[in-house]
Amino acid sequence: MENKRQYTLLTIDELKTASAGFTVCQGGGITGFSSVATDSRDVKEGSLFVPLIGEFQDGHKYIPQAIEKGASIIFVAEDEFSKNPEKYDYVIVGAGLFGATFAYEMKKAGKSCLVIDKRE
Repeated sequence: MENKRQYTLLTIDELKTASAGFTVCQGGGITGFSSVATDSRDVKEGSLFVPLIGEFQDGHKYIPQAIEKGASIIFVAEDEFSKNPEKYDYVIVGAGLFGATFAYEMKKAGKSCLVIDKRE
Protein backbone atom coordinates (compact mmCIF):
# COMPACT_ATOMS: atom_id res chain seq x y z
CA MET A 1 0.00 0.00 0.00
CA GLU A 2 1.36 3.38 -1.02
CA ASN A 3 1.81 5.87 1.81
CA LYS A 4 0.79 9.31 0.55
CA ARG A 5 1.89 12.19 2.74
CA GLN A 6 -0.40 15.19 2.57
CA TYR A 7 1.58 18.30 1.64
CA THR A 8 0.58 21.63 3.18
CA LEU A 9 2.15 25.07 2.79
CA LEU A 10 0.99 26.19 6.25
CA THR A 11 -1.29 24.76 8.88
CA ILE A 12 -4.42 26.67 9.83
CA ASP A 13 -2.80 27.72 13.12
CA GLU A 14 0.32 28.97 11.33
CA LEU A 15 -1.85 30.90 8.86
CA LYS A 16 -3.90 32.51 11.64
CA THR A 17 -0.72 33.55 13.46
CA ALA A 18 0.86 34.97 10.29
CA SER A 19 -2.25 36.90 9.28
CA ALA A 20 -3.55 37.84 12.76
CA GLY A 21 -6.80 36.26 11.60
CA PHE A 22 -9.39 34.08 13.27
CA THR A 23 -11.40 31.02 12.35
CA VAL A 24 -15.06 31.53 11.56
CA CYS A 25 -15.74 27.89 10.80
CA GLN A 26 -13.59 24.79 10.56
CA GLY A 27 -14.46 21.22 9.86
CA GLY A 28 -13.94 18.18 7.71
CA GLY A 29 -10.45 17.45 9.01
CA ILE A 30 -8.94 20.40 7.11
CA THR A 31 -5.54 21.18 8.58
CA GLY A 32 -3.92 23.37 5.93
CA PHE A 33 -3.69 24.18 2.24
CA SER A 34 -1.47 23.13 -0.64
CA SER A 35 -1.71 26.14 -2.98
CA VAL A 36 -2.86 29.76 -3.01
CA ALA A 37 -5.21 31.36 -5.55
CA THR A 38 -6.45 34.93 -5.87
CA ASP A 39 -8.60 34.12 -8.91
CA SER A 40 -11.45 31.63 -8.36
CA ARG A 41 -10.78 30.17 -11.81
CA ASP A 42 -7.33 29.04 -10.59
CA VAL A 43 -8.53 27.29 -7.41
CA LYS A 44 -7.58 23.62 -7.09
CA GLU A 45 -8.65 21.04 -4.54
CA GLY A 46 -7.06 22.07 -1.23
CA SER A 47 -6.35 25.72 -2.18
CA LEU A 48 -6.38 28.80 0.02
CA PHE A 49 -8.58 31.35 -1.80
CA VAL A 50 -7.72 35.00 -1.16
CA PRO A 51 -10.43 37.24 -2.66
CA LEU A 52 -8.78 40.51 -3.65
CA ILE A 53 -10.63 43.82 -3.51
CA GLY A 54 -9.82 46.16 -6.39
CA GLU A 55 -11.12 49.42 -7.75
CA PHE A 56 -13.77 47.73 -9.91
CA GLN A 57 -14.03 44.15 -8.62
CA ASP A 58 -14.46 42.49 -5.24
CA GLY A 59 -13.24 38.91 -5.15
CA HIS A 60 -15.64 38.08 -2.31
CA LYS A 61 -18.40 37.63 -4.89
CA TYR A 62 -16.43 34.67 -6.31
CA ILE A 63 -16.29 32.70 -3.05
CA PRO A 64 -19.06 30.28 -4.15
CA GLN A 65 -17.05 29.41 -7.29
CA ALA A 66 -13.89 28.88 -5.18
CA ILE A 67 -15.81 26.51 -2.90
CA GLU A 68 -17.21 24.67 -5.91
CA LYS A 69 -13.68 24.15 -7.25
CA GLY A 70 -12.45 22.74 -3.92
CA ALA A 71 -10.95 25.58 -1.88
CA SER A 72 -10.23 24.27 1.62
CA ILE A 73 -9.60 27.67 3.25
CA ILE A 74 -11.01 31.06 2.31
CA PHE A 75 -9.82 34.44 3.51
CA VAL A 76 -12.62 36.93 4.09
CA ALA A 77 -12.03 40.60 4.89
CA GLU A 78 -13.33 41.31 8.39
CA ASP A 79 -15.46 44.26 7.24
CA GLU A 80 -16.94 42.08 4.47
CA PHE A 81 -17.76 39.38 7.01
CA SER A 82 -19.40 41.87 9.38
CA LYS A 83 -21.56 43.33 6.55
CA ASN A 84 -23.37 40.02 6.16
CA PRO A 85 -26.71 40.38 7.95
CA GLU A 86 -27.24 36.62 7.92
CA LYS A 87 -26.02 35.01 11.11
CA TYR A 88 -25.84 31.26 11.43
CA ASP A 89 -25.21 29.08 14.44
CA TYR A 90 -23.29 26.66 12.18
CA VAL A 91 -21.71 26.88 8.74
CA ILE A 92 -21.14 23.41 7.29
CA VAL A 93 -18.78 23.18 4.31
CA GLY A 94 -18.49 19.89 2.44
CA ALA A 95 -21.51 18.47 4.23
CA GLY A 96 -21.73 14.87 3.03
CA LEU A 97 -23.95 12.51 4.98
CA PHE A 98 -22.63 13.56 8.40
CA GLY A 99 -22.98 17.28 7.69
CA ALA A 100 -26.49 16.88 6.31
CA THR A 101 -27.53 14.82 9.34
CA PHE A 102 -25.93 17.35 11.69
CA ALA A 103 -27.75 20.24 9.96
CA TYR A 104 -31.05 18.35 10.20
CA GLU A 105 -30.59 17.65 13.92
CA MET A 106 -29.53 21.24 14.65
CA LYS A 107 -32.53 22.61 12.74
CA LYS A 108 -34.80 20.40 14.88
CA ALA A 109 -33.07 21.87 17.93
CA GLY A 110 -33.88 25.41 16.77
CA LYS A 111 -30.42 26.30 15.42
CA SER A 112 -29.74 27.92 12.04
CA CYS A 113 -27.33 26.28 9.60
CA LEU A 114 -25.79 27.27 6.30
CA VAL A 115 -24.78 24.19 4.32
CA ILE A 116 -22.32 24.64 1.45
CA ASP A 117 -21.64 21.48 -0.49
CA LYS A 118 -20.08 20.66 -3.83
CA ARG A 119 -22.43 18.89 -6.22
CA GLU A 120 -21.07 16.21 -8.55
